[in-house]
Amino acid sequence: MDNSRRSIPEEEPTPDKHRNAVTRAVSPASFNVPFIFQIPNGFDVISCVTQLAQCYQRPVTVLSGNGLIADVGFTFPQVPSEPRVIYGIYHMLSFAGTYNCVNVLPGDTVSCFTVSLIDVDNGILAGGIVASTMRAVSPVMLVVFFTHDLS
Repeated sequence: MDNSRRSIPEEEPTPDKHRNAVTRAVSPASFNVPFIFQIPNGFDVISCVTQLAQCYQRPVTVLSGNGLIADVGFTFPQVPSEPRVIYGIYHMLSFAGTYNCVNVLPGDTVSCFTVSLIDVDNGILAGGIVASTMRAVSPVMLVVFFTHDLS
């Protein structure tokens, strides 16, 4: 069996019923290797990643992602302003970042995700630091890794 690509084993559902995209438990062996995390159509990608980290009380790093998304808000560190939301359907070219929920103090930065997108209809590129939700329009596949405590 090729261990370079691991799916989340189907075991037990998580207790959170409000956003039940994190539907399978992760085996302890998955704590040491990257695995594929699938987010169903209609769910917020960022919320699903944060829920995964909170469910297992471990920081999560997203190595890459693929799928169709919509309604993304960006910030640009060089231009201080309100987040800019783009509407429409976009194909995710790259997606990476980390969410830390362990030993976090008030005021600490707990996440930073960047994404590069291309407009499905007319090929316009967009990207930046994700500042709000990022809704999955198709199943979104992420390669994630449980990192060690970042504090």
